[in-house]
Amino acid sequence: VKEPLAKETEVKAWVGGYDIVHLLVHGKFGTEPLLSSIQLGGGGQDDGQLTAAEMFGLPLDQARLVVLSACETGKAEVTGGNEVLGMMRALIYAGAGSLILSYWQVDSDATTLWMESFYRAAQSAPPAEAARQALQAVKSRSEYQHPYFWAAFMTVGR
Repeated sequence: VKEPLAKETEVKAWVGGYDIVHLLVHGKFGTEPLLSSIQLGGGGQDDGQLTAAEMFGLPLDQARLVVLSACETGKAEVTGGNEVLGMMRALIYAGAGSLILSYWQVDSDATTLWMESFYRAAQSAPPAEAARQALQAVKSRSEYQHPYFWAAFMTVGR
């Protein structure tokens, strides 16, 4: 049974009230970095594509951690003036304290293990250390030896 996606309008409204925001969605980095997006449900005036440009306006001042468990959410483009464009910059600008984002398209099973390990470790460790432990947990499994499985996620923080 396919679960319905949270509507873009709802996500924009409720993200401001949480310490941790975790979105398990599809992500896509486009040729225009500010149009890179995560897939949510549409409705009303929202098309269901929450773009990096729209993320600049999210009320994330309360969020100490934002996790986008999705493909390509950490990709960025560096302009000629050394300006970095993408979801990472938008979420930090919006007020998020720390981010967990992915560099490339991720494997679902390896990502599940990574996230479970991360949240278990994050109960007693800061995000960067929890991410290191999650990477080690995935890397230790024989079926996930290739870096594609364990190196996709990055931690960014203030």
